[in-house]
Amino acid sequence: MKTNMLHALVVTFAITAVSTASMQAAAQSAPQAKTCVFYEHINYTGKHFGLYAGDVLVTRDNVKSDSVHPGKGKRRFVAPEWTGKVSGVKVPPNCTAYVSIGNAVGEYPKDMSLFNNDTNDKGEAFGCKCK
Repeated sequence: MKTNMLHALVVTFAITAVSTASMQAAAQSAPQAKTCVFYEHINYTGKHFGLYAGDVLVTRDNVKSDSVHPGKGKRRFVAPEWTGKVSGVKVPPNCTAYVSIGNAVGEYPKDMSLFNNDTNDKGEAFGCKCK
């Protein structure tokens, strides 16, 4: 009897582990509605952060967030650890991701597995705007 219970417990644990791994992979493959997900490395790998529509992340406190999202009603995050580290973005339908480098701003209305040489690992401010 104990052997059957132990076997059932092991099988249940294995199914739970596989299900959880599948859910985590699915969560990383498609951003939530109205959330742009920025990635550290090429092909949507490495560390990542999500910005909900209207949110802005800047790498220094003195970087103006208006460059990546004009208007009011946004949340602003300061995260110096993302300086020179963003290589790509996943963009949900009806949204645009923004990356600011100095006075220049790149607009990305679709997924980019790797930014061009002008933008890759150079962003100072990041934003997400959705319709």
